[in-house]
Amino acid sequence: MAIYNPTIGLPGIGSDQTATPRRILQQKDGEIYLANSAILDGSESRDSGNTGDLDKLRAGTFMGIITASGLWAPCFVGVLASAYTSGGTSLTVSAAQAVELDRLVGGSGTAELLAIGAPTATGTVVATAFDHSAINVTTGVLTVTSLGVNKHADTLIAVNDGRQVPRGFIRDGYPVKVTDSSGVSVDQLLPGLLVGGFVDYGQQLPALAVPTTNTSLVAYIKVQLRLNGTWLFSDDFGV
Repeated sequence: MAIYNPTIGLPGIGSDQTATPRRILQQKDGEIYLANSAILDGSESRDSGNTGDLDKLRAGTFMGIITASGLWAPCFVGVLASAYTSGGTSLTVSAAQAVELDRLVGGSGTAELLAIGAPTATGTVVATAFDHSAINVTTGVLTVTSLGVNKHADTLIAVNDGRQVPRGFIRDGYPVKVTDSSGVSVDQLLPGLLVGGFVDYGQQLPALAVPTTNTSLVAYIKVQLRLNGTWLFSDDFGV
């Protein structure tokens, strides 16, 4: 039987460990949590924008449900750095996002990924499945077949397994760690899953920020959240 025997070391002061809390809510009154029923899939959950701490999901990370398992994972994995024109054979995300996409779906696949965005900043958002044949984890370039539609810059890239629908997000405070002390991914209860409240619009996305100028994508995300929860957003009231 394996015995857990961590190395404690000699008494003394070790290196600093820093954790930064984040505030997502405009006010605490009216917040709603999905307590004791949301289980996070540790192996499917990383925060590619949390440099040096990828296994810690920051407050504001949108979460969805993986259809096959019923477990929760981050909705969005990448965001287009530039606009895509129909017929093109490449999409570009950040290198860190490419690494996570490659970890989740591998270098090639058929309709395993979605591009969620509109042709323009004010167009209609559509989730478009696409095939990919390579992911360059250095340049962030995904080699793809033609999507058949244009996609505006800031279009979100998601895994096509149900998690792409935002149903809530990680609550205010410190990040949620998804690995154990040995760095192994672990599933866990997610008592801090926020499914309703008054959100400070400017704080809702730490890693995949949707600019206020991309009005169609902002509206899409709000609609998706409101299908499953009770939400207010500060920008709707001019604050």
